[in-house]
Amino acid sequence: MNSVGRYRKRLSLIDEMLAVSGAQSLSGDQSIALEQVADRCPVSTSLESEPIRVISHLSATGGTLFAKCIASMPNVVVLNEINPFSRMQVPIGKPPFTPTDIVALVRQGEASLASDQLIKSLFLDNLAVLRKECWLTGRVLVLRDHSHSQFLYRKLDENAPTLRDVVAERFPTLSVVTTRKPENTYASMEREGWNKHFSPSTFEEYCRRCVLFENSFKSSQKFTFEDMVTKPRAVMQLLCSALEIAYESSFEHNFSAHQFSGDSGRGGNTIVER
Repeated sequence: MNSVGRYRKRLSLIDEMLAVSGAQSLSGDQSIALEQVADRCPVSTSLESEPIRVISHLSATGGTLFAKCIASMPNVVVLNEINPFSRMQVPIGKPPFTPTDIVALVRQGEASLASDQLIKSLFLDNLAVLRKECWLTGRVLVLRDHSHSQFLYRKLDENAPTLRDVVAERFPTLSVVTTRKPENTYASMEREGWNKHFSPSTFEEYCRRCVLFENSFKSSQKFTFEDMVTKPRAVMQLLCSALEIAYESSFEHNFSAHQFSGDSGRGGNTIVER
């Protein structure tokens, strides 16, 4: 973080620390602690240049593990499994209770109003508010893309924009992709019944969709699940660098504390090959 960014963050932290302690100035130890905290707030010096980070992957590829490890880094906020155009949450029959989901409520109240353009505007407007709040408080915002909704659910629209594309229409964006060997992934999907989400439900069709997914992210840096479980620290250092977030090695001990949707595969609190 450059000096201007650290200075802005220090002012906020000083106010908070003095308010809590009732003191008029900081001690030497407090000043050192403040310097260390400020260096872990990698926000940009202006809101206009602050990027939104996007991590994309298909289902059953270890995505929740990556998301939990990213969420364990200092001052990171992860929004888990996002796709503003997803129809997977729309059941047949009685609508679900979704009092905080404005898109679902619009679809329920007047489906003809819920055009892709309106949904995109609602999504980006909400994202702008959250991005600003994160920037003001020294946090970085990471979106975990629910790519399954786009690439592995029902009919595939090869021209549809990805989450990264949508976000990049309005905000600076950093993007990474994680992958896993398709034969292992498809076996996991068969076990969960997720291969029935597309037709034909064959390995060949799955591979075709995987190729389309990877072709949509040619410019994004890629990381593999196989590398992650054999050398997690090295992978997370590179991934954090690609997303411009602070790296902290203690993520290996903290990642399992995060509770996210998804998380269908591995359990436990260790990162090892299985």
